[in-house]
Amino acid sequence: MTIRRIEVYRIGLETPPQTLDRFERMFSVVSQYIPQVQESFLGKNLLDTEPTHVWEHTFESWNDFLEVYMPHPYHACVLDRYLGPESPECIFEMTTKGAHVYYETEGWRPLLNRGLKRVVLLRVSSQAEQQFTEALVEEAQRLHAQVRGMMVSSLGRDLSGAIWGWVAWWTHVWEQVFLDEDALKTYLGLDSWVAEQERDNWQVKPDSPVEDTSITLYWKGH
Repeated sequence: MTIRRIEVYRIGLETPPQTLDRFERMFSVVSQYIPQVQESFLGKNLLDTEPTHVWEHTFESWNDFLEVYMPHPYHACVLDRYLGPESPECIFEMTTKGAHVYYETEGWRPLLNRGLKRVVLLRVSSQAEQQFTEALVEEAQRLHAQVRGMMVSSLGRDLSGAIWGWVAWWTHVWEQVFLDEDALKTYLGLDSWVAEQERDNWQVKPDSPVEDTSITLYWKGH
Protein backbone atom coordinates (compact mmCIF):
# COMPACT_ATOMS: atom_id res chain seq x y z
CA MET A 1 0.00 0.00 0.00
CA THR A 2 1.40 3.37 -1.06
CA ILE A 3 0.65 6.57 0.84
CA ARG A 4 0.15 9.65 -1.29
CA ARG A 5 0.38 13.05 0.44
CA ILE A 6 -0.61 16.27 -1.27
CA GLU A 7 -0.25 19.74 0.19
CA VAL A 8 -1.76 22.84 -1.38
CA TYR A 9 -0.40 26.31 -0.66
CA ARG A 10 -1.52 29.87 -1.24
CA ILE A 11 1.67 31.88 -1.36
CA GLY A 12 1.42 35.58 -0.58
CA LEU A 13 1.57 37.85 -3.61
CA GLU A 14 4.06 40.13 -1.86
CA THR A 15 6.62 37.32 -1.47
CA PRO A 16 10.02 38.52 -2.83
CA PRO A 17 11.11 36.63 -5.98
CA GLN A 18 14.34 35.38 -4.36
CA THR A 19 12.38 33.98 -1.42
CA LEU A 20 9.92 32.28 -3.74
CA ASP A 21 12.82 30.81 -5.71
CA ARG A 22 14.35 29.30 -2.54
CA PHE A 23 10.95 28.01 -1.52
CA GLU A 24 10.48 26.23 -4.85
CA ARG A 25 14.02 24.82 -4.94
CA MET A 26 13.94 23.32 -1.45
CA PHE A 27 11.28 20.79 -2.48
CA SER A 28 13.46 19.42 -5.28
CA VAL A 29 16.09 18.24 -2.77
CA VAL A 30 13.87 16.89 0.02
CA SER A 31 14.69 13.27 -0.85
CA GLN A 32 18.43 13.96 -0.55
CA TYR A 33 17.92 14.76 3.13
CA ILE A 34 14.93 12.49 3.83
CA PRO A 35 15.07 9.47 1.48
CA GLN A 36 11.73 8.25 2.83
CA VAL A 37 10.08 11.19 1.04
CA GLN A 38 9.71 9.87 -2.50
CA GLU A 39 8.55 11.49 -5.74
CA SER A 40 8.76 14.97 -4.26
CA PHE A 41 7.50 17.54 -6.75
CA LEU A 42 6.23 21.10 -6.42
CA GLY A 43 3.84 22.27 -9.11
CA LYS A 44 2.56 25.74 -9.95
CA ASN A 45 -1.17 25.99 -10.47
CA LEU A 46 -1.97 26.98 -14.06
CA LEU A 47 -5.53 27.93 -13.19
CA ASP A 48 -6.47 31.41 -12.09
CA THR A 49 -7.70 30.02 -8.77
CA GLU A 50 -6.34 29.14 -5.36
CA PRO A 51 -4.06 27.50 -4.37
CA THR A 52 -0.92 28.76 -6.09
CA HIS A 53 1.26 25.66 -5.50
CA VAL A 54 0.86 21.92 -5.00
CA TRP A 55 3.41 19.65 -3.33
CA GLU A 56 2.97 15.96 -4.06
CA HIS A 57 5.02 13.15 -2.56
CA THR A 58 4.89 9.51 -1.54
CA PHE A 59 5.66 7.40 1.52
CA GLU A 60 5.99 3.64 1.66
CA SER A 61 4.59 3.45 5.21
CA TRP A 62 2.95 5.53 7.89
CA ASN A 63 6.06 5.02 10.00
CA ASP A 64 8.14 6.76 7.32
CA PHE A 65 5.79 9.71 7.53
CA LEU A 66 5.10 9.95 11.26
CA GLU A 67 8.36 8.71 12.75
CA VAL A 68 10.92 9.80 10.15
CA TYR A 69 9.60 12.77 8.16
CA MET A 70 7.65 14.65 10.83
CA PRO A 71 10.51 15.00 13.40
CA HIS A 72 13.26 15.32 10.79
CA PRO A 73 15.34 18.55 11.01
CA TYR A 74 14.88 19.26 7.31
CA HIS A 75 11.15 19.32 7.83
CA ALA A 76 11.24 21.32 11.04
CA CYS A 77 14.05 23.75 10.17
CA VAL A 78 13.83 24.15 6.40
CA LEU A 79 10.32 23.41 5.13
CA ASP A 80 8.55 24.89 8.13
CA ARG A 81 10.74 27.96 7.88
CA TYR A 82 8.45 29.07 5.07
CA LEU A 83 5.32 27.05 5.88
CA GLY A 84 5.06 27.16 9.67
CA PRO A 85 2.56 29.86 10.74
CA GLU A 86 4.69 30.58 13.82
CA SER A 87 7.77 31.32 11.69
CA PRO A 88 8.52 35.01 10.95
CA GLU A 89 9.56 33.94 7.42
CA CYS A 90 6.29 32.14 6.68
CA ILE A 91 4.99 32.87 3.18
CA PHE A 92 2.09 30.46 3.35
CA GLU A 93 -1.27 32.19 3.80
CA MET A 94 -3.53 30.20 6.09
CA THR A 95 -7.05 29.35 4.97
CA THR A 96 -10.04 27.79 6.68
CA LYS A 97 -9.76 24.79 4.37
CA GLY A 98 -7.36 21.91 4.78
CA ALA A 99 -3.88 22.39 3.37
CA HIS A 100 -2.95 18.72 3.10
CA VAL A 101 -4.60 15.43 2.27
CA TYR A 102 -3.47 11.83 2.56
CA TYR A 103 -4.76 8.69 0.93
CA GLU A 104 -3.72 5.08 0.48
CA THR A 105 -3.57 3.52 -2.96
CA GLU A 106 -2.68 0.10 -4.33
CA GLY A 107 -0.67 -0.48 -7.47
CA TRP A 108 0.71 3.07 -7.63
CA ARG A 109 2.87 3.43 -10.75
CA PRO A 110 5.22 6.40 -10.41
CA LEU A 111 6.54 6.08 -13.97
CA LEU A 112 3.10 7.07 -15.27
CA ASN A 113 2.92 10.07 -12.94
CA ARG A 114 4.26 12.48 -15.56
CA GLY A 115 2.43 14.92 -17.78
CA LEU A 116 -0.46 17.28 -17.17
CA LYS A 117 -1.48 16.75 -13.56
CA ARG A 118 -4.95 17.59 -12.27
CA VAL A 119 -5.73 17.29 -8.57
CA VAL A 120 -9.36 17.48 -7.50
CA LEU A 121 -10.14 17.89 -3.81
CA LEU A 122 -13.73 17.15 -2.84
CA ARG A 123 -15.81 17.72 0.25
CA VAL A 124 -18.61 15.18 0.02
CA SER A 125 -21.56 15.88 2.28
CA SER A 126 -22.03 13.57 5.26
CA GLN A 127 -25.64 13.29 4.10
CA ALA A 128 -24.66 12.07 0.64
CA GLU A 129 -25.88 8.61 -0.18
CA GLN A 130 -23.27 5.86 -0.14
CA GLN A 131 -24.32 5.12 -3.70
CA PHE A 132 -22.90 8.50 -4.80
CA THR A 133 -19.46 7.78 -3.33
CA GLU A 134 -19.39 4.23 -4.67
CA ALA A 135 -20.32 5.43 -8.16
CA LEU A 136 -17.61 8.10 -8.04
CA VAL A 137 -14.91 5.62 -7.01
CA GLU A 138 -16.03 3.04 -9.55
CA GLU A 139 -15.99 5.46 -12.45
CA ALA A 140 -12.68 7.04 -11.41
CA GLN A 141 -11.04 3.62 -11.38
CA ARG A 142 -11.99 2.79 -14.94
CA LEU A 143 -11.56 6.19 -16.58
CA HIS A 144 -7.87 5.85 -17.45
CA ALA A 145 -8.75 2.80 -19.53
CA GLN A 146 -11.51 4.68 -21.35
CA VAL A 147 -9.75 7.96 -22.12
CA ARG A 148 -6.84 7.82 -24.52
CA GLY A 149 -3.98 9.80 -23.03
CA MET A 150 -5.20 9.51 -19.44
CA MET A 151 -2.45 7.61 -17.64
CA VAL A 152 -3.58 7.83 -14.02
CA SER A 153 -6.93 8.16 -12.30
CA SER A 154 -6.41 7.55 -8.58
CA LEU A 155 -9.09 8.50 -6.07
CA GLY A 156 -9.08 7.94 -2.33
CA ARG A 157 -10.61 9.09 0.94
CA ASP A 158 -8.67 11.76 2.80
CA LEU A 159 -7.21 10.28 5.99
CA SER A 160 -5.97 13.48 7.65
CA GLY A 161 -8.85 13.51 10.13
CA ALA A 162 -8.12 9.96 11.22
CA ILE A 163 -4.39 10.73 11.59
CA TRP A 164 -4.63 13.95 13.55
CA GLY A 165 -8.01 13.58 15.21
CA TRP A 166 -9.55 16.69 13.70
CA VAL A 167 -12.54 17.27 11.44
CA ALA A 168 -10.97 17.42 8.00
CA TRP A 169 -12.31 19.84 5.41
CA TRP A 170 -11.79 17.58 2.40
CA THR A 171 -13.17 14.05 2.22
CA HIS A 172 -11.67 12.79 -1.05
CA VAL A 173 -8.69 13.47 -3.29
CA TRP A 174 -8.52 12.54 -6.95
CA GLU A 175 -5.25 12.56 -8.89
CA GLN A 176 -5.47 12.62 -12.66
CA VAL A 177 -2.60 12.49 -15.13
CA PHE A 178 -2.97 13.30 -18.82
CA LEU A 179 -0.53 13.05 -21.70
CA ASP A 180 -1.46 16.53 -22.88
CA GLU A 181 -4.21 19.14 -22.97
CA ASP A 182 -6.08 17.29 -25.72
CA ALA A 183 -6.43 14.25 -23.48
CA LEU A 184 -7.80 16.44 -20.68
CA LYS A 185 -10.30 18.00 -23.07
CA THR A 186 -11.36 14.53 -24.21
CA TYR A 187 -12.03 13.50 -20.62
CA LEU A 188 -13.98 16.65 -19.77
CA GLY A 189 -16.04 16.20 -22.93
CA LEU A 190 -17.06 12.63 -22.21
CA ASP A 191 -20.71 11.65 -22.24
CA SER A 192 -20.49 10.30 -18.70
CA TRP A 193 -21.90 11.05 -15.28
CA VAL A 194 -18.61 12.08 -13.68
CA ALA A 195 -17.52 14.25 -16.61
CA GLU A 196 -20.84 16.05 -16.42
CA GLN A 197 -20.25 16.66 -12.72
CA GLU A 198 -16.81 18.05 -13.51
CA ARG A 199 -18.12 20.35 -16.25
CA ASP A 200 -20.73 21.67 -13.85
CA ASN A 201 -18.13 22.21 -11.10
CA TRP A 202 -19.73 19.37 -9.15
CA GLN A 203 -22.95 21.40 -8.79
CA VAL A 204 -21.61 22.81 -5.54
CA LYS A 205 -24.55 24.15 -3.56
CA PRO A 206 -26.09 23.57 -0.11
CA ASP A 207 -28.22 20.58 -1.10
CA SER A 208 -25.75 18.84 -3.44
CA PRO A 209 -23.66 15.76 -2.55
CA VAL A 210 -20.46 17.78 -3.05
CA GLU A 211 -20.26 20.80 -0.74
CA ASP A 212 -16.93 22.17 -1.93
CA THR A 213 -14.16 21.47 -4.41
CA SER A 214 -10.67 22.74 -5.21
CA ILE A 215 -8.96 21.98 -8.52
CA THR A 216 -5.33 22.51 -9.46
CA LEU A 217 -3.64 21.95 -12.80
CA TYR A 218 0.10 21.80 -13.38
CA TRP A 219 2.77 20.19 -15.52
CA LYS A 220 4.99 17.52 -14.06
CA GLY A 221 8.06 16.43 -15.99
CA HIS A 222 7.68 19.04 -18.74
